[in-house]
Amino acid sequence: LLATVAVGLAKTVFILVATFLLDRVGRRPLLLSSVGGMVISLLTLAVSLTVVDHSHVRQMWAVGLSIASVLSYVATFSIGAGPITWVYSSEIFPLRLRAQDKYWRGFLSLWWNCSLWMDLLLYNAP
Repeated sequence: LLATVAVGLAKTVFILVATFLLDRVGRRPLLLSSVGGMVISLLTLAVSLTVVDHSHVRQMWAVGLSIASVLSYVATFSIGAGPITWVYSSEIFPLRLRAQDKYWRGFLSLWWNCSLWMDLLLYNAP
């Protein structure tokens, strides 16, 4: 429960930060720094989980680093890659097509996630 609260809090805080920085800093720098932070977070997560997996003794620093890297990933995604893609699409399409764009993007995202999870559940079932 505490991890869920921490992820939700990090996401909320950094979406608010992105809201205030979007026009001041610019979309491209936020997007590039977001992707760079996501890559660094995932590499750190991979290294820390490898240490946890291959260690015979519980390495608490590696567990803490894993949690911190997940929170860092959520934060960097929420500051750039998450909100900026929706802002870009509303600027690219004309006003008469924006609603259709939002509908199809939301529908396809939901469809993709549902089909992915159904595949995972069906293929991993005993």
